[in-house]
Formats: sequence, C-alpha cells, structure tokens
Amino acid sequence: MTNVIEFISCFLDILIVFIYFNGILERKEGIGKIFWLYFCIAVLINFARTNLYLPFASNIFATIILWSLIAVFCFGGSYIQKSFFVTINAITIVISEILTALFISTFLKIEYDDGLTMRYLGIALSTTLLFVFNLFTIYIAKKKYRSLPAKYNVLMILCPLFSIYLLMLLDSYIAQSSNHHYFMSFIAV
Repeated sequence: MTNVIEFISCFLDILIVFIYFNGILERKEGIGKIFWLYFCIAVLINFARTNLYLPFASNIFATIILWSLIAVFCFGGSYIQKSFFVTINAITIVISEILTALFISTFLKIEYDDGLTMRYLGIALSTTLLFVFNLFTIYIAKKKYRSLPAKYNVLMILCPLFSIYLLMLLDSYIAQSSNHHYFMSFIAV
C-alpha cells in the first residue's frame, strides 16, 4: 500500500510539472507519442528518486535536474526561459514543503517524525500547494512577465533563493532551540 501511495504521489508530481511547463512553454513541435514516453520515464525516475530518501538539498538538486530534462526534451523555448522556470518551480517546491511542515507542526500539532501520518498528510498538502502555486505562476507568466529584461529575471530568481536559504537557516536554528517557535517560522515563510 505504501508503494502505491508513493507511486501516485510521484505520478501527480510529474503531471503537475507537465501542466506547469505546458502552461508556460510550448510543447515541442512534432514530438507526438514520444511526449508520453518521456512522461512515463519521468514518472519512473521520480519514483526511483523518491525511494532513495535523499537529504533535502540533494533531493532538490535531483528534482531540478529531472525538471530541466523534462523542459529540454519535451518543451520549446530558449534555455534561459527553461532555466528560469525550472528555478521558479524549484523555489515553489521548497516553499510548499516548508509551508506544509510548518502548518502540520503548528496548527495540527503533529510532530515532524510522526511517521506515516506526517508523510502522507505532508504529501497531500504540499502537492496541493505546489499545484496552486504553479497555476498562479502560469497566470503571472502569461499576463506580462514574459518579456522582461534579463537583469530582472536574475533578480527574480536570486531574491527568493536567498530568502529560502535564510528560512532554512532560521528553521535549523529554531529546531536546535529548546522551545520550538513554529509560529515565528510560519510568519517568516
């Protein structure tokens, strides 16, 4: 049963990524049925990555590589556009994971190492948040931010990356303190 839930989660993750890229970039011309083969391969790779139980930073790095490969093989656009939207998606993943962990520990009072309850509830909440954030990103990208100069794109990537780094430092500091200030961390996110 656990593997089935993990596989469904991996399938939904890839589906969300394909919806995200399909909304922002255009599908490569003439890709046809190979597109669905790439989709199935991406689901299997994502399932293997999930079962490795990598540390957080390694997991994000592996995810970025997988998303980059999906963007390169399945979707058109410049490499700068693809890199930008892969980075935005990685930032969105980190934010949704942090918000999910803080929500579960702060409001539901479930400890982080509670086992399956935390894991499955976390999967459901973070996948939902990721989907909503990605839809919001698609909406913004289609509206007006497609033709910004490169210096603004760099700033739009670096600011959230530095913010996430600071949040991770704050989270590790709060986890080491004797009394957990989850609410403070939630407000920081």
